[in-house]
Amino acid sequence: MSQRYPWEVIYELAVLENDPAKIDAYFEAAETLIFARVRGHKELRTNTEADREKQSIDSTLAGLLKIRTEKLGWPGSLASRTPGT
Repeated sequence: MSQRYPWEVIYELAVLENDPAKIDAYFEAAETLIFARVRGHKELRTNTEADREKQSIDSTLAGLLKIRTEKLGWPGSLASRTPGT
C-alpha cells in the first residue's frame, strides 16, 4: 500500500461529509497542510523523486475545489460571508 499523506485523509473525510460547516473545516485543514508542505520544502518543487507527492497535492486540490463548488455552491457561498453584501 502506498503512503497516504495527511491531506488525502482529510480530503476523504470531506468527500463523505454532508454538513457544510464540516466540509468547510476539512477544506481549510487540507489546504493548510498542503500549503505548509509546499512552502516549507523547496525540494518538493524541484525534486523529481517527489512526483507522487506532487500528484497527490494536485489531485487533492482539484477534488477540494470540486467539493467546494458542488456541495457548498462556491463561489456564490463567499458572497454570503462578505461584509456589506
